[in-house]
Amino acid sequence: MKDARHRAILAALLCVQAGTAAAQLPAVSPGLRVRIESSATPDRITGTLLAQRADSLDVVRQNPDRGSKWNSGSGVRVMVSTADVRSLAVSAGRNRRSGVITWGLLCGLSWGLFAYIQSGGSSEITVPHTLAAAALGGALGNAFAREKWVSVFPPSQPTRRQ
Repeated sequence: MKDARHRAILAALLCVQAGTAAAQLPAVSPGLRVRIESSATPDRITGTLLAQRADSLDVVRQNPDRGSKWNSGSGVRVMVSTADVRSLAVSAGRNRRSGVITWGLLCGLSWGLFAYIQSGGSSEITVPHTLAAAALGGALGNAFAREKWVSVFPPSQPTRRQ
């Protein structure tokens, strides 16, 4: 009877230990832009990490009313419990080069084809229009570049090759 009670206590302690180990987040430097998914809120929390404690993350959330992609310092301060964190990602910046190339080629080629068809095959009209559309597309790609995120929690599982 005494052994059964000891086993039950040991099993309970192991479960508690496993639960706290799963909630421990890796250290993230304050000042970095983070994206948090939490079970306490349905929306993602995106902002600048102010501090990381054992039990919480202190984040300045970007102000959604301003429409800014980057925090201007006028956001709302949010405390997120580490126990509620489902995922944590750190920004790796924006990939402007791929946006410029993609949008520049897309706009340049599509407008160049349109100008070629409309001009009846005249290269005098087609080339300047194609270059202007490529420059405009490149500017759009630069302005609307997507932000890259690197997941730091939960740890990624290694993929198996079959």
